[in-house]
Parts: sequence; structure tokens; C-alpha cells
Amino acid sequence: MRGGIRLNSGNRVNSGNRVNSGNRITNGNRITNGNRITNGNRITNGNRITNENRVRSVTNKAGAKRPASPNSHRRLRGLRRLRGFRSLCLAALGMTMMALAACAPALSSGSAPDPRAVQPERPSVATHAGTVAPGYLEIETGVETDRDPDGSHAFTVPTALKIGLAPRAQLSVFLPLQSATGLPLGIGDVAAGIKWRIVDGNGPLQRFAILPTLKLPSGGGRGTRTTDVGLLLIDSRTIGPATLDLNAGITRHSGGGSTAPRTSTFWTAAGALPLGGAIGWQLEFFGYPGTGGAAGNAPVVAILTGPTVGVSRALAVDAGVMMPITGPQSRAVYVGFVTNVGRLVPGR
Repeated sequence: MRGGIRLNSGNRVNSGNRVNSGNRITNGNRITNGNRITNGNRITNGNRITNENRVRSVTNKAGAKRPASPNSHRRLRGLRRLRGFRSLCLAALGMTMMALAACAPALSSGSAPDPRAVQPERPSVATHAGTVAPGYLEIETGVETDRDPDGSHAFTVPTALKIGLAPRAQLSVFLPLQSATGLPLGIGDVAAGIKWRIVDGNGPLQRFAILPTLKLPSGGGRGTRTTDVGLLLIDSRTIGPATLDLNAGITRHSGGGSTAPRTSTFWTAAGALPLGGAIGWQLEFFGYPGTGGAAGNAPVVAILTGPTVGVSRALAVDAGVMMPITGPQSRAVYVGFVTNVGRLVPGR
């Protein structure tokens, strides 16, 4: 899922935060997400401190007031931002857990036709609304090389672990390895999220899911150095023999906007078409609207395309390229695979 977490490679993690890794795998029949955790990873924040200059004075221990110094104002603003972002993370986590608990009956109904059939979320930037069967594990990984517009290079080994929690819920953990010009290969920013399929039928939405995510600054210089909270909206549908996945995401970044914009957004439209037998083709358009501030970026629109092959019901491989249409998007070449390992916990 690339959906938007930018981690310093070509991969984007589900939502407007670019992850810059190459988590892309598909099978011959359904090629959807590219683990960009992706994702859109963007969330608005209601904890914005307005009119910080209202703090006119500071009270000492004896109760007397003394004029507030500029350092006092800065410390107060820092504490407020920290508390606000912490409240935002807790609120997002709480809403996700309450939604899952409230819909437990729906999540525990139904069953996957074939629990060992792979459901690749790579190579596309988008993710699909499908989930791994409860108790089963899928692993997606590959390699990606990127060349940025400034001539610098990056190399990524994107890996995603997908564990089925319920018929409509899946835990996704993103563990990228990355290197870049001047940086050796090492762990990037790790992220995790719970995909929850809310709608599963033949109505106007067909299959609709949400994916809240949390990204940690574990990569140092290989990442954004920010803690990010994101939300990705996922619409998946079948049109004749083809599949179409539409994603829209938003991400809220910690910090003051010096290393990453405070808020970023993401969109993608990914299509897959079977060519014959187990061979398919992926075509996707994706974009990152422009952001402001010290770390702002110009708008990006890009294309991803390449073949996919279903080797077996439990293994699919992919390869392809990613090219910019407009904006500062890197050019990338990727290859990877997804495999269903099987049940982690023995059935009852």
C-alpha cells in the first residue's frame, strides 16, 4: 500500500505520506494495492492552538504574576502541540477500536472462498478492499530502484505483513529497508494499520473499506522524522473482467512542518485486466496534491504499469515501472512477489 507515507523511496504508504518503498505485488487476476501505506496516511487535527499570543503572563509558585518571557511562550506552544498530537493519536486509535467492537457481529460473519488464495496489494500505489482470511498470513516484498529528479538514487526492499483478524478485518505491518545517496541500507519508517471492510456487496460501492494507519520515525534520515496518523478510504469494484480500486487519503504529520508538511493528501485510480491464463496487466494513475510550508512540495501526478503473473494460488509475482507525468516524482523500476504462508493459529 503506498497510499501516501513518503519514506524516502518510490513506495508510498496508503495515504498522502510517501513511503518510497516498492511494496507492490499482484496476481494475474487481481492487481491492486502497492502497500504505500500508503498509505494516504493523512488525518486532520482538531487540536490546533489558535491565538497563542493570548498567554500574557506566567504565575509563580507564590501566586504573584511576572511577565512571560519569549522562551515561556515557546515552551507553552511546544507543550500544547505535543498534547494536541498525542490526543489526536489516541482519538484515532480509540475510534478505530470502537468501530471494530461495535461491528463485531458483522466482522465475524462470512468466510473466504479459498483462504490460501493470495490477495496482492502490490505493485500498485493503491490498496484494495480485500482482506486476508482470519488467522492467515500473507507476506509481500520486492525490490525497487528510484532515480530522483535531482539525480540522486534510492533503493528499497519494501516488506508488508498482512494478518487476517476477522472476515472483514486485517492487520497490516509495513517494514521497509532503504538506502539512498549517502545513506547505507537500513530500516525505514515502520507503519501499521487495520483495514476494515465496511461494505461487501453488489450495491453502488460494491466493496468499501477504511484503513487508519500510524507511522513511526524509526528510519531517521531514511524517513520523514515525524510520527504520522493517516486515514485511507478504499473503493473496490469489478467492471466486466477488469478490477478498479479508487483511494483517497489524508495524513497528519507531527512536528512544526520543517521536515514534512503538517497535512498532506493522496489519490489513486488503479485498474487491472487479465490478459490470458494467469497473466495480467496493471495500470494506475496516482497523485499527491501540492503542500505548503517549509517542507511543502509541488503537485505530483504519475503513472505505474507492468505485468503480473499468478504462479499458483498462494504465490504471485510482478514487475514494472513508475514514471512521472508532472511534478517532482522519481522514476522507478520494481519487481516483487506476494505469498500466502498459511494459517498462523491452528483452526478449532
